[in-house]
Amino acid sequence: MNPLKKYLLVIPSIDIKDGKTVRVVQGIPELNCKEYGNDPVEMAMIWRAENAKMLHV
Repeated sequence: MNPLKKYLLVIPSIDIKDGKTVRVVQGIPELNCKEYGNDPVEMAMIWRAENAKMLHV
């Protein structure tokens, strides 16, 4: 492996509102949160299956 090779670590984010996974607009939960699922743990397991090394919750 080339020691000068650069890597980018992408850290997926899971936003939770009222126990559901949501998409927060501009980091403000009061603005139009769209629901993406009922189970944040399931979403975390999906990201882990995609080889995420970390999650931001």
